[in-house]
Amino acid sequence: MDQTVQQVFMEAAREAARNERVLSVEDGDASIKKLQDNGVTVIRLSNEEKQELQHRTQSVYDKYDNGYFEPGLIQSIRKH
Repeated sequence: MDQTVQQVFMEAAREAARNERVLSVEDGDASIKKLQDNGVTVIRLSNEEKQELQHRTQSVYDKYDNGYFEPGLIQSIRKH
């Protein structure tokens, strides 16, 4: 595949990923409310539990925070 076509595909994939992430975050609260309305118990992690989870999954963050995704995406995910 020609280099220009590859670049167009890569940029389209990046844009789709950015859009999907925005929609996913926006939909999160509505989805949780719907689950709760249907009787599902939602458990929220404490800050300490979140830190422990991040510590245990650090190798995954390291693997993909090296240019694999759009700059800033991993940091954005960590905030949520």
